[in-house]
Amino acid sequence: IARQFGQPAKWKFASPLEPIHATIEAPLLDMAIEIASLKSTLLTFDHLLRDDRCRFTRSQSLGGVRAFVKAFILDGVENRTQYLKTILGLQYDKLDELRRLRRLVTRPVSPFEHVMVASANMATRTLDAVWWLGSVDPYGFRLCTDWPDGPFTTIVVSGVLRGEDTTIHQLPIEFNCKLAPLRRAIVPVGTSAREKENTAREIAVFHREALQTAIDHTERNCPNHVRDFVVLMAQFNLQERGDGRVLGGMIRRLEMMFMWRVADSAKRKEFDKIVNRRANALRKEVLSEAVTSITEQPVRLTWDRWHQLYVKILNDLRPCLGLPGEIANTDAVIEGDG
Repeated sequence: IARQFGQPAKWKFASPLEPIHATIEAPLLDMAIEIASLKSTLLTFDHLLRDDRCRFTRSQSLGGVRAFVKAFILDGVENRTQYLKTILGLQYDKLDELRRLRRLVTRPVSPFEHVMVASANMATRTLDAVWWLGSVDPYGFRLCTDWPDGPFTTIVVSGVLRGEDTTIHQLPIEFNCKLAPLRRAIVPVGTSAREKENTAREIAVFHREALQTAIDHTERNCPNHVRDFVVLMAQFNLQERGDGRVLGGMIRRLEMMFMWRVADSAKRKEFDKIVNRRANALRKEVLSEAVTSITEQPVRLTWDRWHQLYVKILNDLRPCLGLPGEIANTDAVIEGDG
């Protein structure tokens, strides 16, 4: 814009702000999300079993669940009686069993994949389903308690990363959900504040680990994304300190990834030791690479080598600092009674 008016262009980056704590008011558990997951489970199974004459999604025994979902979505009707019968809560207690089921499928496990399980148990005449969202939250459902047909267990695996597809498999093993009344949107009447707080913190731990896993995956597998941030940090350093070396930009990026942890002096010492050891192994010509402008990308940069170094440092930091990505201890709450 300045050049269009014949004025010399001036650029200046605003320095990054100090980290602040923010409060985000969002429910950990929400009836709309639970029912949306139930709807997705039913529709996905119905689609994948479209060539099966006995697809369970069309059974008369599931009429009540189908009507419950339809009434909620189309008319906003909250049938709490049907809700309490159908929505069983997050199945964290069943994660080990779900992982065993997943391992029975020969397809390799992929990061953040979606897994669905539907299983009819003839001993209890129940038909249960799980929507295991992004390998994090396993929503459990009881589709009926009077299943009239034979036993089966069907598992669907859907990779969410590029180049992955969706497959469906039959397993010779039964699975049942477990009622988790504190891990659903409508908790029992009389649930104490301490019980709600403990449940909220339990869910927050799973979510925090999932987010850090996603950040770690991005830092390792999206080098151009990391490169843009490292160059930006080097440009900040060039503006503020007159030193635009790529190494400094990378260290600043890593400091952001572990910001609150390196505030601890012992962890900071370990951080510096690991980074320095890896940096000292680089050749001088690589160490000298730098940005020379805060407005232009560097012309020459052996980025493959830099990203390899970045990943090695992440590997070295994991035992002492954990996964990258700073997330405060969430003051999570679950509100409301049944």
